[in-house]
Amino acid sequence: MSKKRGLTFAFLALLIMILLSTYALAQANETEAEKVDNAYNFLADEVKAKGFGDVESAAFAILALKNFDSSLADDGIRELMQKSVNNECWPSPQCKVKETALAMIALHEMGEDTSKVKAWLLARQILSFEEGDWFLQLEIKPEGSNGTCEIAYEFQSENKNDKVFVATDKKVSLEKASNCFEIENSRPWWLKVKSICQEIEFSASCEQPEYIGNLLFITGNTIFVFPEIRNEPGILALKNKCFPAQSGGGSCDYDATLWASYALKLEDEELQTLPFLETNADANKPHSFSLLFLITGDADFADKLAAEQKSAGFWDTDRFFRTAIAYLSVRGLTVADLNKAKSWLLDNQNPDSSWGATQKVRDTAAVLFAVFPKGAAATTQFGSGWAWLVADK
Repeated sequence: MSKKRGLTFAFLALLIMILLSTYALAQANETEAEKVDNAYNFLADEVKAKGFGDVESAAFAILALKNFDSSLADDGIRELMQKSVNNECWPSPQCKVKETALAMIALHEMGEDTSKVKAWLLARQILSFEEGDWFLQLEIKPEGSNGTCEIAYEFQSENKNDKVFVATDKKVSLEKASNCFEIENSRPWWLKVKSICQEIEFSASCEQPEYIGNLLFITGNTIFVFPEIRNEPGILALKNKCFPAQSGGGSCDYDATLWASYALKLEDEELQTLPFLETNADANKPHSFSLLFLITGDADFADKLAAEQKSAGFWDTDRFFRTAIAYLSVRGLTVADLNKAKSWLLDNQNPDSSWGATQKVRDTAAVLFAVFPKGAAATTQFGSGWAWLVADK
């Protein structure tokens, strides 16, 4: 190699080092606002050039762009609807529960009609036969009173009526053997619902003027208490359902159930999936804690989520997306180190101002929507679609 060529290579190497150093310095000197603006510009340019991508990416891009470029978000809605089957489920032609739930969340946030989507989701619910037992609880008031109650139901096309006696110590007894109920010696205060009757609705009433009736789901040491009837006849139905991954049915899918439950909660639907979700939350943490806190407002889930935050500031293995959802769920609270999470995100931005690798649109949109919202979303705790949680806290 000639001396001249060697000098040329040395010069080029020096030039590259200078350029890299200049870029690194420029990155370090960028303010948070500039980094966020660049990320929004990346997202907008990406969807203009390549479209909104799959349903998950499109849903989060719409959520992020709503208050940055509403016209572009409207374009996203139109593209999203083109991916649907009859504007009620996604993606075409084989609808899936999770994708449909995410599309419904985006439609809800944009103020679009979600009635057909909601009906489709509700029709996909299936019974969950998780390990656990159902009990019917009856109490006569005031405390220490006894009384007689009646439970009416249809069993194998026949109308049945079970008479139940409630003692002063709250122990129950049946007048005669029941098709649907039995009493366990270890739990004599409740009527255990036989597995053959888990799809039946029960009408309960008591002769005394003051009484309470409700259903309990018990798994391990955890008891789930469901809405009660009080002082007047009412219907008690087992609410132990879940969602499969696919539209055609199948077994319970946790992620699909989690997102579908959140989407339905936004529409003020009464959920029947909490026993399944809460029973399996630890096996699906920390993502389960994020969405269960958004769904229930139960501070225990916020505390559990905070305990899962890594020392660097992020959550979980799908770091950018899951960190964004975790941040969103506890935004405005002090249980987690949100400043560290935000700093970690800003420090790990791609050179093109995006986040993520294989799902850049989804990850970037999720981070912007959850952590760096623009416009009206930045002035409220959760934006229009998430604001119902504020009152609960």
